[in-house]
Amino acid sequence: MEKMQIVITDVYDLKNNYGVQGLVLPLIDKIREKVPHAEFIMPVQSAYFNTPNIEFAGERGIRLVSYWKYSFVFELVHFFLKLGGFLREGSALSGYRALVASIRGAGMVIDVAGIEFIGNSGLKKKWGELLFCRMFQKLAGRYNKPYFKYTKSYGPFEGFLFRAAAKKLLGELPFIFVRGRNNLESMQKLGLKTPLHLFPDVSLVLEPAPAEWAERHLGSLGMDVSKPVTGISPSRVLSRIDSGGGANITGRNHRELCKRLIREYSDKGLQVLVIPHAIDRIDKNKCDRELAKELLEETGHPEGVFLAGDGLSYSEARALTGKLSYYITGRYHSVASALYMGTPVVSLAWHVKYADIMSEFLESCPVIDSRNTSIDEALGLIEKYRDDLSWFDREKVKENKERIGREIERSIQMILESTL
Repeated sequence: MEKMQIVITDVYDLKNNYGVQGLVLPLIDKIREKVPHAEFIMPVQSAYFNTPNIEFAGERGIRLVSYWKYSFVFELVHFFLKLGGFLREGSALSGYRALVASIRGAGMVIDVAGIEFIGNSGLKKKWGELLFCRMFQKLAGRYNKPYFKYTKSYGPFEGFLFRAAAKKLLGELPFIFVRGRNNLESMQKLGLKTPLHLFPDVSLVLEPAPAEWAERHLGSLGMDVSKPVTGISPSRVLSRIDSGGGANITGRNHRELCKRLIREYSDKGLQVLVIPHAIDRIDKNKCDRELAKELLEETGHPEGVFLAGDGLSYSEARALTGKLSYYITGRYHSVASALYMGTPVVSLAWHVKYADIMSEFLESCPVIDSRNTSIDEALGLIEKYRDDLSWFDREKVKENKERIGREIERSIQMILESTL
């Protein structure tokens, strides 16, 4: 079979970000099962075009190309750049030139962002990310390359102009895969002519590291693996959402909630594993590990509280999650790992995607709305769910896990059948 180049976009810190790994690695494995000769190219912003990421990608048969962070500005004036000859080799815009070349030679382009068009984020962020999405989609269209958005969440679509812009881009797709019934309902309200399909996302089939590795790792931290371990994953996303007053566990209140949980569990003599789930070594304001370190410092490093090791892969973090007796987390991908591993998990949610992922596995979903729940209310709910685990139907979780695997296979087959 002739080789096919597949460009996968919206990838940045591939080595260190658990969420990115969870989407990219199982996706390329599943595609390779069906297209053995597929070659994968992933454009990354120049700041992340570094030796660790290049080596990590190369070991997995992935080629990275670098482009400038604000390339979408160039995309908007692409015609004038070409007219002026600014895309020549060695120019200041050579990074953008590499991005264009990768898409020009592609057999298809797949965007793997976990969530897009978040209309209730800040003005700069939501419009900047919309233009970023537009760049790849329009470049693919310019060179007549099939362009797909793989299974993800969308919205909320707040504001008339923002909603209209998002709707225009979504309307140009051949079909849309949405992860979760709540999100599907909001997408249906857009009135798109593009076919909508409900599918789980591919991170749910990523295999964990061996259980033996997880036990050794916990032991190396000084934990007693024969005793229960409670997990906590603070979220830098939640800590950066403006509290705006009122009852919520976002912003500073998210930090306070995590610190209270750490102190209270330590006082009760429980073992606590703090698992940072998104790592960014360049921008510490986006890094969960930096947040976890800050929280442990502010709580005085209580006895029995341990920080998961540095530089863990997604599969390793998933394996550690499988050793927990109970888990509280503000990260979507850590919820996915907990459910995959059969671990009772309570999610601190800022978006409908949390209820969506949990409803894939369970009928009763312990989701705490971080935007509309006070710290005391959240603590009460967390203890309520912990004291009575009747809501966690382990057999149902296992049954749904098998179904999810079959549905993910179908979604990938749909993409391939529309291009091969």
